[in-house]
Amino acid sequence: MADVMRPNDSRLAPVAAALVAGLLGPGSSTARAQEGESESTPWDQGSIAVSIVLASQEAFDTSYIAIGAGAGYYVLPGLEVGLQGVKWFGGFPSVTVVSPEVRYVAVPLGWPLLPYVGGFYTHYFRADPYADFDSVGARLGLMYHPGEGLIAGVGGAFERFVSECFDDCSTIYPEISVGFNF
Repeated sequence: MADVMRPNDSRLAPVAAALVAGLLGPGSSTARAQEGESESTPWDQGSIAVSIVLASQEAFDTSYIAIGAGAGYYVLPGLEVGLQGVKWFGGFPSVTVVSPEVRYVAVPLGWPLLPYVGGFYTHYFRADPYADFDSVGARLGLMYHPGEGLIAGVGGAFERFVSECFDDCSTIYPEISVGFNF
């Protein structure tokens, strides 16, 4: 690879985990059920999602530990707009990642396994003398919420590097999430 370096195709896999805590909007599911309203979900309009990211990352012939956080807001039922920031530790060049994203969880289906689809843009800040670079991507998978506070998800993401690159500019990787709603 010439002067532009980017992550290897093993970007966040296979040792990736995101711990997601969904903070519900006003009212608990028990109170809503007693009032005759439909039971609330972690994906209701007005809900806030907070995430902690812990991952292993191979890039630039170096192993990194990635640590970060994110937040999202459900502007409509199932439709989240969010922002995530991650710092890679343990290697050179230094890398910091910022990624706005949008995701839709198909809540109206009412199934225990809910499909989701999303899109994202990522900007990679790198230490001198390396240039920063950008990517766009899509994700898809399944979320599980049995109604007892647990939220689990499994899926995959496709990421395409839109900045200058000299080899394969696309990567596919798995995503795993575990969380709780309050």
